[in-house]
Amino acid sequence: MYAPSPMHNAPLRSTLQFLQLAKHLFALPFDMAREHYAKAARVGLIEKSLIRSARFDQWLSHMETLLLGPWAR
Repeated sequence: MYAPSPMHNAPLRSTLQFLQLAKHLFALPFDMAREHYAKAARVGLIEKSLIRSARFDQWLSHMETLLLGPWAR
């Protein structure tokens, strides 16, 4: 029985790693928005509210899905 060498899988692994990196890079602005919202609430610029925070996160998740499509998390 033939067993493929690890070198045959290297291009596939490289491609999958690149796609995973691209997915994280595309999601970075949305993660930054979540972090800025949390920091603004922490310092008092935005009212601390679990409901508002959940609504913001839900809205941001919808925007991420709308803009990134299959690249969204």
